[in-house]
Amino acid sequence: MEWEIVGGSTQKQRSHIGKDPLTKSWWLLWGVDATPVGYWPKVIFTSSFQNYANKITWGGTVYTDGIDNSPEMGSGHFSDEGFERSCYVGRIKVINEGSYGNVDPNSLLTYIGKSQCYNVKRYVNVGYGGYAFTFGGPGGNC
Repeated sequence: MEWEIVGGSTQKQRSHIGKDPLTKSWWLLWGVDATPVGYWPKVIFTSSFQNYANKITWGGTVYTDGIDNSPEMGSGHFSDEGFERSCYVGRIKVINEGSYGNVDPNSLLTYIGKSQCYNVKRYVNVGYGGYAFTFGGPGGNC
């Protein structure tokens, strides 16, 4: 995972979600040394997801009470402003049957609930290889 302060330097952080082969619980690991942050126990998932994931999602969510304007998402800039200004997630990889690889771009779907306030843009084979996307927006009266 990488992020940048608009007009500043890019910060990078690694995160990983994987299944413990012994307990079958799904773990969130953070940082270069893969520090355990938390886990989802096997018992909270349906029988198929206890063994494997058939869908992975990334992105952002915002909330408003319906009275106030919707808040910014990400950096507050639309995705078409690129990596320098909008929020992005890059170097997305998946582990499938023990094989570590790129996400298949043909299998990707995007969803935008309020396109006048937020958007998303996909990138394939960006500079360091792999898949990335930019997302976000200024919010407002959506």
